[in-house]
Amino acid sequence: MCGYSHIHLYDSKPIILDEFVSRCLALKVDKMKGMKVITADAFALGEVGGAVADPKTWQITHLDLELSKEAIKEFAFKKPMLGSLSVCLPVTAVNQVGDVIILNQSLAEFKNLPECKPE
Repeated sequence: MCGYSHIHLYDSKPIILDEFVSRCLALKVDKMKGMKVITADAFALGEVGGAVADPKTWQITHLDLELSKEAIKEFAFKKPMLGSLSVCLPVTAVNQVGDVIILNQSLAEFKNLPECKPE
């Protein structure tokens, strides 16, 4: 990556390209945060809590999906006392993005999603 390249935004001080890309990625993820996620069979799976990106390619690989109470029951997860439970949803499972995110698979096909653990 061009770590030494600089970009000027509206005559502001230069920033490193990596920082610029990071800011742009954060803006896009910020727009997705809180969006409802619906399976192909119309089950409300939860809401986007964040995203996981490959630092080498800057591509988002997974969405950090905060499961709804109903989804936690369906997946037989144990709900934490505080906070929410998140799973790592591969972006390849996304069919359509609009006011909500619609997935390309049914609820049954998502039963083996791994839990997202904070690093």
